[in-house]
Amino acid sequence: MSVGGTNTKSFNGFTCAEETIAGVSNSPYDLFVTVKAEINKSEGYFAAAQICATTTDDKRPLVGIFFMNFAAMVDNKISEELY
Repeated sequence: MSVGGTNTKSFNGFTCAEETIAGVSNSPYDLFVTVKAEINKSEGYFAAAQICATTTDDKRPLVGIFFMNFAAMVDNKISEELY
């Protein structure tokens, strides 16, 4: 997912939270988010986020990862309303 901005952004590729983030050059977007779906029963969260890089001028998030952990989901009628 990307969000448009007024200035172009560029950055080299790197690794964040064991995910490879591809570099971009002169992009019109100013926020790049990777969504990582997982089933990790050892963790108790359903959703979490991590900032991987910030802008140099105002330190706003530039690159991030949104983690979705589906391990706790239960397939029943009540849960349909929760998710």
